[in-house]
Amino acid sequence: MRKRIVTLILATTIHAALGYDFSGNSFVSIKPPFQTASPEKEALWHYDWLDKCEGDRCRSMEIVPLGGRTFGDDLGRFLGYFGKTRLRVIEYKAGTDSAKDFLQTDKDLEARHFNIETKDPNGYFESIIAFKPVHEFVGAGIAWRQRITDCYWGEVSFPILQVTNKVDFEEIIVSDGDGPVDEIGLDGLKRVGSVTEALESGGWKLGRWDPNKEHTQTGIGDIEIKFGWETYVTEKAHLRSYLGGVFPTGNQPNKKLFFPPVVGNNQHYGIMFGSNMGFEVWCNGEHKVRQIIDTMGRYLFPNEQYRAFDLFDKEWSRYQEIYESEEAAQAAALGNNSRSGTSGINVFMRDVIVKPRFSSTINTAMVYSYCDRFIAEVGYNFFARQGEEIEFREGDVDTGASIKHVNGEGLTSLSRNIKDNFADDNVPVEYYRSIKTCDFNINAAAHPPMISQIFYGAIGYETSDWACPTSISLGGSYEWAHNSAGLSRWMAWGKLALCF
Repeated sequence: MRKRIVTLILATTIHAALGYDFSGNSFVSIKPPFQTASPEKEALWHYDWLDKCEGDRCRSMEIVPLGGRTFGDDLGRFLGYFGKTRLRVIEYKAGTDSAKDFLQTDKDLEARHFNIETKDPNGYFESIIAFKPVHEFVGAGIAWRQRITDCYWGEVSFPILQVTNKVDFEEIIVSDGDGPVDEIGLDGLKRVGSVTEALESGGWKLGRWDPNKEHTQTGIGDIEIKFGWETYVTEKAHLRSYLGGVFPTGNQPNKKLFFPPVVGNNQHYGIMFGSNMGFEVWCNGEHKVRQIIDTMGRYLFPNEQYRAFDLFDKEWSRYQEIYESEEAAQAAALGNNSRSGTSGINVFMRDVIVKPRFSSTINTAMVYSYCDRFIAEVGYNFFARQGEEIEFREGDVDTGASIKHVNGEGLTSLSRNIKDNFADDNVPVEYYRSIKTCDFNINAAAHPPMISQIFYGAIGYETSDWACPTSISLGGSYEWAHNSAGLSRWMAWGKLALCF
């Protein structure tokens, strides 16, 4: 009975983790390719290549050209406002239908937050925006495996990658409100007549969207160094274990971009451990089938990064218009550029300590060979990681900023969000209350726990007739997750493996 209860609890927990969808996050941590126990690294180059050593020939290496990209709307839903990738932007204007506050259900975003204010006294700005973040990469993985003694071996591996991120963006203007007013607005910039103009104006000094512009990062991904030993090896089965380290050579996320390209694991050092096991399943003449299982656990250590934060219960509030200080609100109250303010993203990006914590990978495959020449592999890969933990490096800090009321003039608001304006919530400047970092929703800036799965296949040709045993193969994989915290992406690779 007790076992049944435990099983039910585990099943319920896993189902909840797989089914929960995330939205409104300001940061996505993408699992880099060519890591230990990943299909593109292990397929048709498992640790039994160590057994091909003869005499002084105790080295093996692989070179793996690879590439892939995301598809679907997972990234958009993860980063989007309440999981939406199409949003209706409407301008507040007193005396028009757009002045409806809490009950305006067809509105997603308030246009004023994007420095939009139009001239028509009887009309207002309205548009529909659609965005789709896209991640792609191309490069090559390199791995070198060296037998040290009959029982011990070492390995060094790393990818060389070019990573490209882009936010595909489109805006359909439903009503232009007779164009923007000729006034100075947010961040000392003139009012604009569309969201596209706002994103291209340069008002966002941090977390820029840069619509339809590619951002590329090229470099060497994290270097993995492993030391392993033969736990059990026979002709029919083997078990090998290892310990290792992760040494970052890539880049940290660029705080100036909304969706920055990253090579590696965001510059975290780490430790790793795991095993490779295999055994013969079936043999009939020249036909053989083996099952191979790779397991890997990895712990990444904390480092400092910049992340953008929302306020509690205010998704995407990092894009709201704010007063950056009490002095700015006082100046607005005195009529000094009364519509002024700044974009929240310029203040809500903070220096923090990021703890990625633990992740685990299991790769299981069936490997078929004919005449020890023609080889094929099909497999399944399971990846899970803990959610990031974030701590403010400087502790609880007063940002000095406060949410600007839709009417400006030094008034602030406690309840206003990225969508709704509340006319009666107008706090005069003498009661100015600034936002502290304890008001931030940490979860908005941390990548949540996730599970992803991969199906893959590879085919190749292997020969021992040449100067050294050689394998040439091609493979591909399809990855998906059960919530928006993971990715839907495809990957393809070629592989040249040598033993010499």
